[in-house]
Amino acid sequence: MNFFLAVIKWCLPGLQLYFYLLHHDKIVEFIKLIYISAITSISDFIPITLSGLGVRESAGVYLLKKLSVSNDLAMSFYIIYISLFYILALVLYLITNLNKNLKEE
Repeated sequence: MNFFLAVIKWCLPGLQLYFYLLHHDKIVEFIKLIYISAITSISDFIPITLSGLGVRESAGVYLLKKLSVSNDLAMSFYIIYISLFYILALVLYLITNLNKNLKEE
């Protein structure tokens, strides 16, 4: 079960990256994007920065550069991706705290 969830965790960002690159007229094989997503996910465990911030993006830009994707395009994807991730986390945190406070009253 854990392996299945890990594969889904790698496929979803790979799918997002695939559609982002497709929108910008870059054709890259989907399986390669899943590999990049898995490698960047593993790079989060390198204890250099807080939560792997910057390491993941640098690894992603480097690997996408090997697939002839420009640095600007790759970095813009990772900036959008990480921004949306933190915004979603903040919204979910606020919703759960509001629900907890309403139940206590």
